[in-house]
Amino acid sequence: YKSEVSTFINKYILCVFTGRTGAIYSRKTDAINAFHALFLDKTGNEWSKRGNFQKLPNKHYPLEIDYGQHADNEKMQKLLESANLDIRSKLPNAVQDLVKMIFNVETMKQAFLLFEIDLTKMPLGKLSKNQLDKAYEILTELQILVTSGANA
Repeated sequence: YKSEVSTFINKYILCVFTGRTGAIYSRKTDAINAFHALFLDKTGNEWSKRGNFQKLPNKHYPLEIDYGQHADNEKMQKLLESANLDIRSKLPNAVQDLVKMIFNVETMKQAFLLFEIDLTKMPLGKLSKNQLDKAYEILTELQILVTSGANA
C-alpha cells in the first residue's frame, strides 16, 4: 500500500497504489485533504501528528524507505564475505527453516508474481536504517521470548 499527492498540468492527483486508480482534484488543498483523510482511515493516526505515530491493531503502519544508493553497501558486503564468520544459530532447525523461507528473496518474487504485482512499477526500495533498527528490536524481543520458552 502506498499513497502520494502528485501534480500534473495544474491538477493535483491523489494516487493510492492498492490498485490502478487515482482521484483527480482541481485544487491542491482538496488533494492534500483527501490524502490526510485516507491516512487517518488507513492508519488511525492524523498526518499532522505522524511524528508521534501509534501502531494500531488492524491498521496500516508507514514504512520508512531509503531509495538512495549507498557506496558503503558493496564495501560492507565484501567485508562480511572476507570475515569468514562462523555463526551458528541456537534456534531449533524448524524455526531456522521457517526464517530462511520467510526471507528467501526468490520466494518473495514468486509470491508477487502469483498476485500479479509488478515490482518494476511498485518498487519496494530499501528500508531505512531507522526502520531496520525497529525491526531488530522486535526480533530481539522475539528471540528472548523463544529462548525463554515464554508463551506469547
